[in-house]
Amino acid sequence: MSGQLFCTTTPLSVSPGVSLTDFLHAPTSVSCWLHEGYGLVGLGRLLTLSAPPAEPVSTASTEPAVSPYFAQTGPSPSADTPCHNPPRRIEQLRQAWRHEVGQASWVDQVRRPGSGPLALGAITFSATSQASSVLVVPQVLVGRDRQGWWLTRFELSPTTTTPRGEVFRGQPYTPQLSFVRAVAENAAENAGLADILDFVCAQGSNASAPKTSPAGAKAQASAAPSASRPGVVGQTNAPVVGQANEPTKTSQSSTLSDSQWTGAVELATQALKQNRAIKVVLARDSYLSSSLTLGAALEHLATRFATTWTFSVDGMIGASPEMLLQLRERQVFSRVLAGTARRRANMDQGELEQLADWLRHSPKNSREHQLAAASAVKALIPITEKLHVSEPFALTLPNVIHLATDIYGQVAGDTGALALVEALHPTAAVCGTPTAAAAQLIGELEGMDRERYAGPVGWVDWRGEGQWCIALRSGQVLAPTAQTAGTQSGPAGYPMGNQPVGAVRIFAGAGIMPDSVAADELAETNAKMAPMRAALGL
Repeated sequence: MSGQLFCTTTPLSVSPGVSLTDFLHAPTSVSCWLHEGYGLVGLGRLLTLSAPPAEPVSTASTEPAVSPYFAQTGPSPSADTPCHNPPRRIEQLRQAWRHEVGQASWVDQVRRPGSGPLALGAITFSATSQASSVLVVPQVLVGRDRQGWWLTRFELSPTTTTPRGEVFRGQPYTPQLSFVRAVAENAAENAGLADILDFVCAQGSNASAPKTSPAGAKAQASAAPSASRPGVVGQTNAPVVGQANEPTKTSQSSTLSDSQWTGAVELATQALKQNRAIKVVLARDSYLSSSLTLGAALEHLATRFATTWTFSVDGMIGASPEMLLQLRERQVFSRVLAGTARRRANMDQGELEQLADWLRHSPKNSREHQLAAASAVKALIPITEKLHVSEPFALTLPNVIHLATDIYGQVAGDTGALALVEALHPTAAVCGTPTAAAAQLIGELEGMDRERYAGPVGWVDWRGEGQWCIALRSGQVLAPTAQTAGTQSGPAGYPMGNQPVGAVRIFAGAGIMPDSVAADELAETNAKMAPMRAALGL
């Protein structure tokens, strides 16, 4: 199946009491972007645009190892830093989307942000990651904002039926970079359009979909079927949290044990004291298994962490508090988070204010935040006008308190959201300062490919506008529900809303400064993993 993209967007009548989270339980592939009850839910998968994984660096080379996190768009490395030329995966996706929109036609009776041609995306942290970066066009997209609901139907090679309403057409464009265009044809990935519309109509009639509540999920999780670890052919019985680590990586529940990771933090502080970098962000992972459905996990995140951005794109799921950028009518907004204090769930307002005041006056956290905010401002200055930067403030979430800075500006010319994403990523909040030096330390100490963790995740429309967060408080579904298009050695998984999540790789990171205490940084990552653990019923 092939053809040019065509879509129709019409207002949607939804019964009182129905929310976007009701659509997360659909018996088909589910993608989403939710914030405070509003946003987008994509059902089914029509088209995947993929920037394939980078070619791995040859282990037979006599050259020193290259950090897998060095990005070509970052600062130039020193003369003694070896570097191959990683692909510009964000630029590949930008050109691929421009090509699709340039060939597309559509009818839009809503004409609001999120209507008309739109794709949801998940991009790897590193340009040299062995996972793919993707833009996904669903079969059906349900949208809601403060003005109401809408429904967009996507198809290829449209029928000859004359659509009602004004037909919009893109501007022809031929991309110069390579990408993979994959049309979903696997019945396991996609329900038929008629079935999806039946589900949408059922929700509009206030029919309830079967759900699995996070309450009591621990008992279900204990009976979850075993799942294979990624990259280990034929291995079963993936370990769960709490299982004793074995000497080999394939039998561990994480890439580094707690003691190994705190050892890496201590090495990082030593490197910073030797002026190899000013700040570095170290991440860790954990492999889990959950019998909860994807819809239940996403609904938990969307309700428990309503002020964050809950996302699901190609098996990458989470609830991020950090808005990398929002672009609408040339107005750009970015929220930088760096500096963290752990909190208890039952703290009263006085205790929260006291903790927030400590965070604001913490030298280590204040310096860490200043570096992150400065890196975002530096990236935006060349491509924006009238830039405004707020004073740092305390952002309180159910599990932590962050130092936050909001940045507002107006983009110059016709700069689009994906171009802004490429300019901003990676920020000091997820990599460090200076970028190249911090990336080198990450490559030396983390011992893993972050894949899409801490990479951009969000959506882009036909105008080039959209919203993109940093994929934090997140995990990659590993169960092979469907093979990710264009992925050679990256994770598989595009789960159905009403099916068990299965195996998941979750992540968390911490900003390391010269005076960081390894045990405190480990505790911080555990606090940051808590939302995903809870959403999975663990």
